[in-house]
Amino acid sequence: MKGQRRTASAWPSIAAVAVAAAMVPLAWTGSAQAGSPGTQGHSVIATIGVGGAPSASAVDPGLHLILVTNSAADTVSVIDERTESVTSTIAVGSGPAGIAVDTRRHVAYVADENADAVSVISEKTGKVTATIGVGNVPYGVAVDPGRRVVYVTNFSDNSVSVISELTNAVTGTIAVGAGPFDAAIDPAAGTVYVTNFLDRSVSVISEAQGQVVATIGVGVFPFGVAVDPSTQTAYVANFFGNDVSVIDTASNTVTDTIGVGIHPLGVSIDPAAGAVYVTNNARATVSVIDEASQSVVDTVPAGTDPELPAVDQRTHLAYVPNQGDNTVSVVSSADLAVTIEPAGKFLAGQTGKLRIKVTNTGTATTAVSSRVFVQLRPGLVPQAAADGAWRCYPKASTTTCAHVLRLRAGHGTTLTVVARISAPSGRTLTVSATVLPADTTPGDNAASTTVTVEPAR
Repeated sequence: MKGQRRTASAWPSIAAVAVAAAMVPLAWTGSAQAGSPGTQGHSVIATIGVGGAPSASAVDPGLHLILVTNSAADTVSVIDERTESVTSTIAVGSGPAGIAVDTRRHVAYVADENADAVSVISEKTGKVTATIGVGNVPYGVAVDPGRRVVYVTNFSDNSVSVISELTNAVTGTIAVGAGPFDAAIDPAAGTVYVTNFLDRSVSVISEAQGQVVATIGVGVFPFGVAVDPSTQTAYVANFFGNDVSVIDTASNTVTDTIGVGIHPLGVSIDPAAGAVYVTNNARATVSVIDEASQSVVDTVPAGTDPELPAVDQRTHLAYVPNQGDNTVSVVSSADLAVTIEPAGKFLAGQTGKLRIKVTNTGTATTAVSSRVFVQLRPGLVPQAAADGAWRCYPKASTTTCAHVLRLRAGHGTTLTVVARISAPSGRTLTVSATVLPADTTPGDNAASTTVTVEPAR
């Protein structure tokens, strides 16, 4: 590939690899059904035009920037998250592919696939500050800001180049499997996961030892990889397997395989929301996997030939470069908020009402049913629930209610819980409500209030 311009059809680019209006009656039943609630719905809220054949994206939350490599234009588009527009374009080497950002120092590293080099970009100046020669046909890039090390996969050399951020020089080369494409780091464990496209495996590199310490068999033609250090899990997109291999990074074993769309390519994770985004290159979609249930809970239309995405863990937005139509899709999600307040007075020996409202403040319809847990302190005993499309289940001091319909963006639904007041007059009680499943801003998924028991009239 040396000296050749990468196009959309040139190997190893992926193109060559060929609360609703209807209401239901409320009913008390025996017990709630077990199982993970999943994650909420997603939708594309913006489409941004970039350069020719965008391949990969990276996020710098501190500067509110998205950087996108344009493989056919030999450039990097810089997008301002706040305006969702391209603010500058930076010339790099031939055939830019993978990109990674050191968010501490605001430096980006771009694998120039056809130049066998890495372009180093200062995000603050918008200029290339160094060009580093690496192996043959570099593609994936991963940065460990804590150790100040950059890892670059060299597809045709079956190796990974190790770059020191301090000197912008290659300090070592590590042999891996055949056709290494993407790389991801677990900084806490000091391990690098490299997908080997041609031998259906993932190489695990110890940063301390500078060598491969494990090889994990995965699916057919593994491409993208991402790691969630908080759950000790890695996700690998198997391009011709149409699935994702789930790896337990503590044991370096595959624990699950999740079917997704046709030709899954890139992977990115939002750990706080427990959501994994997988681009399906042949179907112009993004599969959203819920980490808790290890299942696909949503499929989002994207542009043509979506490639390597990135998630801003601060805003919980996913950025998907679409190589076939020179755009970036911005994917947002449903966002549930809950409030709780007393509806009237709480009189000793009588019943009181608590009004709980759940609102979808996000930009997409919820993908799965919502659940609310209302916690009553001793002195309040749940009796009934009413209003809206809810089914409720009493159990001790906790009332669990499930909203059986999907909730549209900007809409809300109200639930009223009736409790018998056994506490004496003068007692102040705290009650709380929590809504699940997880969404992009978990801070508003719980609320509480206090009620004071008054003498019966």
